[in-house]
Amino acid sequence: FISTIGTLYFLQNDHKKLALQKMRLFLSYIRDRYQLNTHDLDEAFVQKLAIRSEVPAALIQRIINMHRQIKGATGASEQSLIDFHLEMDKFYKNCK
Repeated sequence: FISTIGTLYFLQNDHKKLALQKMRLFLSYIRDRYQLNTHDLDEAFVQKLAIRSEVPAALIQRIINMHRQIKGATGASEQSLIDFHLEMDKFYKNCK
């Protein structure tokens, strides 16, 4: 399902929708794995997630900042989607 949706958004060149969907899945993962409330993505959230996941707070903050930038834009470039994906991939590969 995820692969199909991702392919659909990618083929439509709707990089923003794909990035926003990736963030929804990322936040769902955080809620399920670390039992953290993901409503407010503030400094307290970043610190709690960094401690529980053993991922540097700077990486988590970059993911959140990139998400905010993409969300606030009218669209997203292919490169911004790739960069966003790579940052998330670093999180998934290093989280405990």
